[in-house]
Amino acid sequence: MVRENVFYLMSIYVLGINGSPRMGNTYEMLNAVLSGASSHGGKTELLNLSEYEIRHCMGHPKEFCEKGCPLADDFKMIGSKLISADCIVIGSPTFMGDVSGLLKSFMDRSVHLRRSGFKLRNRVGAGLTVGAHIGGGQDLALRTIHTFFLKHDMIVVSEGSPSSQAGVIAVARDLFDVVQDKRVMNECKNLGRRVVEIAEMLAINGSLNDHQDLNSLKP
Repeated sequence: MVRENVFYLMSIYVLGINGSPRMGNTYEMLNAVLSGASSHGGKTELLNLSEYEIRHCMGHPKEFCEKGCPLADDFKMIGSKLISADCIVIGSPTFMGDVSGLLKSFMDRSVHLRRSGFKLRNRVGAGLTVGAHIGGGQDLALRTIHTFFLKHDMIVVSEGSPSSQAGVIAVARDLFDVVQDKRVMNECKNLGRRVVEIAEMLAINGSLNDHQDLNSLKP
């Protein structure tokens, strides 16, 4: 079988990015995604952006970005994890109808990965959002996340059947409310399984991640 021959020596690395300043609903949704990915054989990690220093993008000229961002903070380490990942799942609460400022700063700072040769090309990307109200900006926040993926020439996926929406959207007013929403938790787990499934399909075709050389893997 392909999985036995190829993936025995290779596991799909799924990186979750928590764009919330708190460990609340977004955090729990991402944990459910990573649980689903792990159950499908993925290697997972969750980064809480609030734990790192991420300075605002200064709009340096392209020639600066091509050599690597000159700002001294934690983004160089975060960027290396992004490059190593096969799948990137980003979650954000809605702040004023869109993604958090913390997440937007992260997105802006990633520009040098694009300018230096599309370092995230062909990674699998998926998003999730949560807001306190229906119509609280979840659709727009999800679109912002998907635009980030597309700007990096990534492959955007949904949670798949049976719902297969644009991504996982939740409504939760209080901390950890989302855990009680079985629909959301199930969709998050499906999303985790789905990103691993698509990454495996891409790996079989030899198109997943420029840094991977499937010819070097021995059965």
